[in-house]
Order: sequence, then structure tokens, then C-alpha cells
Amino acid sequence: MAANHEVLRAVFESLATIPEAEWAFAARHVREMRFGRRAHLFREGDVPGLVHFIVKGLVRNYQNDDGRELVHGFDYEGRFTAAYESLITGQPTHLNVQAIEETRTLALPGQLLLELYDRHPCWDRVGRKILEDASVRRHDKEMRFKRYTPGEHYNLLKARRSPLIDRVPLRYLASFLGIAPETLSRIRTRQRDAATQLSAQS
Repeated sequence: MAANHEVLRAVFESLATIPEAEWAFAARHVREMRFGRRAHLFREGDVPGLVHFIVKGLVRNYQNDDGRELVHGFDYEGRFTAAYESLITGQPTHLNVQAIEETRTLALPGQLLLELYDRHPCWDRVGRKILEDASVRRHDKEMRFKRYTPGEHYNLLKARRSPLIDRVPLRYLASFLGIAPETLSRIRTRQRDAATQLSAQS
């Protein structure tokens, strides 16, 4: 458990210098949590009180829309996941976060973060950096959906060596790209056939 704490400490230290006393205070509140495949970190209608740092595993973020599950994104090792709006407002979230793989997190109470901001300037910097990173990733995702067709978007994920390509089930990745699973399957088949043909010619 102590080693896992040090993983989280290293993340925070990469964002700001954390005095020993400040880390000792925060570490007392860190909880290691484990989620089996298909288990939810939280569901729509909950008021989630935790911010999760993913040590190992993969989760999907989705909403229910008249019986359909619309996947909005994924988080995996080295990322934080939380219902930030709910943490701030205290209102129920509209988001579901579900483990796709066996997932292990280090969880911090959201209220603790607010307390930390008042304790020492280092925590304000950590919080700002985390939110800036989340904002950059959200903007990048919005631009991808505006600029690229689903096929082009899929190719971009492959070019970036995104872990989503090999780890996310087809139906979830198709929902994220905004297409039917059958369409994504055809895209993958065409790409495999093209790669096979190119290899045969070389």
C-alpha cells in the first residue's frame, strides 16, 4: 500500500513541490480501491465524493440516453477520473464510470481537496494543473470530433498508439466514435486487408 501511495506522491510532485508535512496529511486520507470488470466507480444519480487516480486498469465514461449507452470517453493508468461538476455543486451526476478491466485506484475525498487548497499553495497548484490537463484533453477530443470522420478519427487513435485500440471492446469504441459496431468492424477489416495487400507487394 505504501508503494502505491508513493506513485500518487510522484504524480503530485511532478506538478508542484509538496512539503513533507503536507504529504503526510494528505496520505492519511488516501484509500486503495479495487473494481472488478463491469463494476461501477459511480453511477448516474449518485453524488460521488471521491476523486480516483487510476493505478491500473481502464474505465469508460458514459451516459444513458433513452435506453442507449453513449460513451463519452475513457480513462486509464496515470489519469484521474471523477464527477467534477458533482463534487463542486453537490448535485447528482449524469455520468456513469464503469471498469472495463480489473481496475485499481487511489481515491481521495473531494472535500479533502477543497480543504487542501486552503492549507498550502502547493495544493492549489496541483489542482490547477490537474484541471488544466483535463481541459486540454477535453479540447483535443472536441477538435477531433469536429475535424475528422469516424474512420479518420480511428486512424488518428492508431497513429497515436492509443491504448484504446487494443483494450476497448469494439461496441464501446464504436459508441465513442459515434458509429455502429458493424461500421467500425468494416473499417478494421478494410485496414487489415489493405495492410495484408501492401505486405504482399513488398
